[in-house]
Amino acid sequence: MSLDVVLLAEQILSFVALYVVVTIGLNIKAGATGIPDFGHAMFFAMGGIAVGNLVAHVAAALAALQAPELGVGPEDVLANNTWAIKILNDRYFPARPLESILLILLSLVLAALLGGALGLLASYPGLRLRG
Repeated sequence: MSLDVVLLAEQILSFVALYVVVTIGLNIKAGATGIPDFGHAMFFAMGGIAVGNLVAHVAAALAALQAPELGVGPEDVLANNTWAIKILNDRYFPARPLESILLILLSLVLAALLGGALGLLASYPGLRLRG
């Protein structure tokens, strides 16, 4: 078993960058205003899991339809996520930059819609409360 140092560094840096964004958001809410907001973490987790999983499945389905020689399908995203994403990132996305950009835009739109829907559901009971 060999260790791919570049892939490991990319994964660590992407996790660090992601958590820096979340930490800055929490620091603005809790640090500057003094209002603790634990729902912030819930929306981060739900959006990341739902949207990331959906976009990975869409990308694997597109790869199975357009490049069956890669041997990656939607079932591989659940069974062997790291391998499937590595194949998509190394072989599929560089050959199709427009689809890559569209998938990023799709994930941003879906994340905004999912965050808005979850925010509406979470705030609806609070809107009915009186002083």
